[in-house]
Amino acid sequence: MVRRSTATVREVSAPKRVTIGRLRDQLSAHLALVREGGEVVVLDRTVPIARLVPYESVESADGLDDLVARGLITRPTETADWAAFDRMPAPRLKGNELLEAVLADRDED
Repeated sequence: MVRRSTATVREVSAPKRVTIGRLRDQLSAHLALVREGGEVVVLDRTVPIARLVPYESVESADGLDDLVARGLITRPTETADWAAFDRMPAPRLKGNELLEAVLADRDED
């Protein structure tokens, strides 16, 4: 069975390159391209100086949404009680126990 790609031309095409002057003259058209998922590289003569890409919200930009969608993690359902955490006693370790635990953990990788 032959699998055909469902990618659109925009998904596989290179970013559009535009000079500052042309961007200024046709800003609405270039922003429409970005709004549709495209990318625009802004040139100062021939030197790339900026890249216009679709805006991502802070939540999706943290990279966790993809992991949530794949079922690898879940978002917390409650906020942490950091005041209670700060009141917890510090662990008491003897000698080099901490160092040995860290080194043992590194050896497992």
